Amino acid sequence: RSTSELGASTPVLASTAWKAGNVLDRLSIFTVPIARLLEPEEVAHSLTPVTYFAGVEELGDEPPKFDGDTVIDMVLGSGSPYWMHVANSMVTGTSLVGWPGSMAVAVRDTVRDPTDDLLLTDRRLLIVHQEPNDTFAQRWAAPLSDIVAVRCIPRVFQAGRIWLSLADGSAVALCMGLVRKGPAARFCAALTDLRR
Repeated sequence: RSTSELGASTPVLASTAWKAGNVLDRLSIFTVPIARLLEPEEVAHSLTPVTYFAGVEELGDEPPKFDGDTVIDMVLGSGSPYWMHVANSMVTGTSLVGWPGSMAVAVRDTVRDPTDDLLLTDRRLLIVHQEPNDTFAQRWAAPLSDIVAVRCIPRVFQAGRIWLSLADGSAVALCMGLVRKGPAARFCAALTDLRR
């Protein structure tokens, strides 16, 4: 819809850059309920389903150290915190770097439902939850200036995995698709363009 169709103070939705190549564009499907979450003159660029897969979470403590006891554990075949950390890092990757109260922990604690989405606007990044009646509720938001960087970091069975680096120094991995990396790649490109 154009601004003239919606009225001058109504938020504008769906950039054409984001819609290119999308068959099922969630932002186009849910234009009206998403418009209710936007500030006047704010432009929504994408609405992408997102989830959090717990991996190695570095919550302010250093990873376990390799020491003499670790060598004994290896020889005896018993588990050691060091090797458990190494194995988890290789399989699931680091999913969070932060501390209690950090932005990354807030994002992790917010993205807990299969009906959560990342809503990217020209001003903010929001986590929104789709209610059963197809309305959306805002669960978390940050200005784009609080998003330091975003990049795609695919893993096995998490092709659409992204890494968000946040202004307080914390970071979190989120997944936008298990087998397809296209939605994550488009999201990263759109966010990077908006931050320029």
